[in-house]
Amino acid sequence: MNFKTTLILLIALLACGVTYLIYKPDPKAIREARLAETKTEADNPVERNLIEEGSFGAPVKVACKLRRQSEEWVFERRREGDKDLWDMTAPMKGRASGWQVDSIHRRMLEMTYEIAYAGGVGVSDAETGLADPEARVTLTDDKGKTLTVEIGKSPARGQTYARLAGGKDVVVAKADLMNVFKDSILEYRDPKLFDFAAADAVRLEIVDQTGEGGAPVTFLLAREGDGWVFEAPFSGKATAEVETAVTTFANTRMSKWKDSDPATLPVYGLDHPALSLTVTVEKKTTRPKTPSPDDAAKESENDNAGDATPEEETVVETFVHTLHLSKMSPLGEDTSLYARVGDEPAVGTLPKTTTDKLKPIESKWRDLRLTTAPVARANRVRITTGGRTCDLIEKDGGWVFAESGQAADADAVKELLKAVGGLNARTFVPMSPGEEAAFGLDAPSVDLTLTVPGQDEPERFRIGGPSDGELKRLYYVRRGESTSIAKVRTEDLKLLRRPEMDYRSREVFSLGGGSIERIDLAYENPVDDGRVQIALEPRNGLWTLVEPVEAAASKERADKLVAALRNVRGLRFAGEGGDLAKYGLADPAATLRLTYLEEAAPEEAAVPEDRKKKDRATDTDPEAQTTDPAPSQGGPRGAWVQEGENAVVGQEAGGSAEAAKASAEARSTVEFQAGTAGGSYYLKRADAPGVYEISKELFDRFTEEYRDDRVLSFTDSEAAAFSIRGGGQTHAFTKREGQWVLTAEPDLALDQKAVTTLLVNLSDLRTARYVRYTGAEAGDFGLADPSVGAEVTLDDGRKLTLSVSGEPCPKDASKRRYASRGDGGVFLLTSEEIARFEVRLDAIEAK
Repeated sequence: MNFKTTLILLIALLACGVTYLIYKPDPKAIREARLAETKTEADNPVERNLIEEGSFGAPVKVACKLRRQSEEWVFERRREGDKDLWDMTAPMKGRASGWQVDSIHRRMLEMTYEIAYAGGVGVSDAETGLADPEARVTLTDDKGKTLTVEIGKSPARGQTYARLAGGKDVVVAKADLMNVFKDSILEYRDPKLFDFAAADAVRLEIVDQTGEGGAPVTFLLAREGDGWVFEAPFSGKATAEVETAVTTFANTRMSKWKDSDPATLPVYGLDHPALSLTVTVEKKTTRPKTPSPDDAAKESENDNAGDATPEEETVVETFVHTLHLSKMSPLGEDTSLYARVGDEPAVGTLPKTTTDKLKPIESKWRDLRLTTAPVARANRVRITTGGRTCDLIEKDGGWVFAESGQAADADAVKELLKAVGGLNARTFVPMSPGEEAAFGLDAPSVDLTLTVPGQDEPERFRIGGPSDGELKRLYYVRRGESTSIAKVRTEDLKLLRRPEMDYRSREVFSLGGGSIERIDLAYENPVDDGRVQIALEPRNGLWTLVEPVEAAASKERADKLVAALRNVRGLRFAGEGGDLAKYGLADPAATLRLTYLEEAAPEEAAVPEDRKKKDRATDTDPEAQTTDPAPSQGGPRGAWVQEGENAVVGQEAGGSAEAAKASAEARSTVEFQAGTAGGSYYLKRADAPGVYEISKELFDRFTEEYRDDRVLSFTDSEAAAFSIRGGGQTHAFTKREGQWVLTAEPDLALDQKAVTTLLVNLSDLRTARYVRYTGAEAGDFGLADPSVGAEVTLDDGRKLTLSVSGEPCPKDASKRRYASRGDGGVFLLTSEEIARFEVRLDAIEAK
């Protein structure tokens, strides 16, 4: 064959090929032609459902067999309380993500198509992929009916061949049916691990193997009311941290599912979990009561039974949920831990922000209060300490000693109850039977029992020995018969160790609504030999010094004294009888006699027997009946004034002769003795053996200066002339035509303001202490030849004089100097006060 012939044959072959390509039959056209021959409907397409609507009930089981997966996926629905939940039952067990399972069966049941091959004519199983389906989905409804959908290839985007198993018809579903399936069964695992309300949890068990040595510790807790209590490894109240843990448990969501192979559990540290939590839930639901056969028979006989409201019953369903936590984290994910649910093999990760709330920490979970009982409402206290027992009972709003009926210190009892209610343990330690001696509880230093209304058993607390040996910073305390012993700070137990004496009433004297008529006070003179003896009485609403001289009293200090005397209370009861010298009371530093008018008893009120004897005399004499006199001072009747508080001085008692007679009969006196020893201050009544420790503030009330501290009583506007002597010179000033002039040289111009200042300084002089009120001779205390003197002549002709000695008082720590007005009284002035009226001509001369 030559070249020309070969070329012609090649051209002919090429022409045949082109012709074939141009006129090649279209497969789609062929299928459409075949479909036209086999279509079940006319050319106008109609959308239909593969599964007729209403022909299948609510799915309760979904089984999926994907060609790409070796195992069948099975999901089953269950009812829990009032909710429908989906579980995975194969190839693994666990809680499934309900919406994802719903998407599978809905895709199958709601599948629509327009194209169908009746009897499969027109397509082959190889073409549709139904010879070996991509997936088989078997659904079971709530009546037991089953159907299986076989899913083949996708002929075009958004289309899938499908048919019902056992059927011949092939449809082209108007959806990509395969994209509803996940790549792994783990992706169907619900990240929310549990479905219950934390309020329905009734028990919590935690097995913790994270302690030293790996020995497991089991914590058992039970719900009690709105809170939780520990049952093991100790008993006691739990804090709100437990409720937080239960709530966290109920809402736990897995961050990511990792594995489902049981053989790999050791890899994740979950073959022996570090922490296992089990929550028991009781769900209460109300439903129509199921009638018994007898009830059903009666209802069938009753024609109106159908109209009756069905009877309901409450059913309690119990569910148990368990979560295991590993101590291992994924590589590079230190903020997460591996976890799994119950016996399920699926392993996932949880953030440590979640797992940290699930780990029991005794110091946070355990209520470290020794008691939650309302001990502040206790009505009986029995306390044994130092070998002595103090038994106190509440009576008429106060507290008394049970045996004697004597008043107790209500404040001390309240402080004790408050301290008990606030006791907190640093920790608790277990005590086995027979180990009391090891804790010092065989012979407790304090044994306290409180009776609390509404409680069957009293609250009892015993203080044992120190838990830290010689340090004695913590002590063992046992509540009741508990075998869990608290370690409590020594400081917190101070009020429980108070001796019986500290519960004695601290009330030394209470005037109530009565009024003070007179105060006689004697105390050691701090700046002279002998004792100061004064008397104070109210005059025209103000306290006045009436002995040893009549003079104005310091209103501020007198008012404070009266306020303190209306209700005298000690810091504590110090003792009674015995050697008074140890309190500085063998020779008291001060004595005070109080004369007071008792408050008149109300007509209908019960009157003490000793008062009845007095009242019988006045009852027989109508003219002796009087009205209740007003209090002399100290504020309104019934006022309760604490130590050191101020009281307003009232008007002096007055009234008719009958009132005066009644006042005299009701007038009483009480004497106090004050002393100091060992840096403390003490007080007792002369008519009672009790000694009380008092504050320095109250003690000072018994030794203060009560005479008015003003030295010269005048104002600068009242002065007509004055002179000041000092440094061997006397400077006299006279007021002429409203201007001050120097008497010795009237023509010397003076700074009027500076001169007036000298006069004002004289009128403002104050003394804090009198040496003598009267009786001083001119030659006493260096006053016969004073180093400084002053004389002021007033407009009315009266003259006021002041002499200041050059001698300091040797008994005065401040070395103040003696001074006198020439009235027999001597007082002290400081050098600074004296310098204020020193005359310096260059300072008062006009510039």
